[in-house]
Amino acid sequence: MGTWQGGKEKAPAAICRKVINSQKEIEIWGDGLQTRSFLYIDDCIDATRLLMQSTFMGPVNIGSEEMVTINSLVDIASTFENKYLEKRHISGPQGVRGRNSDNRLIEEKLGWKPKYTLEDGLKKTYFWIKQQMDKYKDPFIAAIAYNAGPGTIERAMLMADQRGGTWKDYIPEETKGYLTKVFPKGEENQ
Repeated sequence: MGTWQGGKEKAPAAICRKVINSQKEIEIWGDGLQTRSFLYIDDCIDATRLLMQSTFMGPVNIGSEEMVTINSLVDIASTFENKYLEKRHISGPQGVRGRNSDNRLIEEKLGWKPKYTLEDGLKKTYFWIKQQMDKYKDPFIAAIAYNAGPGTIERAMLMADQRGGTWKDYIPEETKGYLTKVFPKGEENQ
């Protein structure tokens, strides 16, 4: 599903993570009135496959025409767990004031339209991120995921199942070096 932490995540993932972590207030960069359109990944994959399998030659937009303000994105994500969050607008990068996709050409040439609404795609993303956050509540596991990527733990668990030992035996050496700086000897087992 992509990154959801560490500063490289896009607005939907960052908003979902912030809403999940917040109880009363959420920080938003700028006034929150900047507009965007977001496309759920399954729709992007479907459109890309359709385009690759077609005979159409030329550039097309693959996106959603459903525009939303960042403030509204927060409001939508907050409904998934019935939260009301006060928005605190702070200075920070905002990007362009507005951005949207014009899908007329891809709809005309290939008959493609997104299947997922913004709310449906955001809801799937929200609960996937929540699941990831629950998985990485252990600070040791979170440090591994932050340093080497979330897939590192899954790969290590698979290797342990196939070859024996524990998943910690299959964490890359460079990550083990990072962990010894973060955790004093033996602290990761507490």
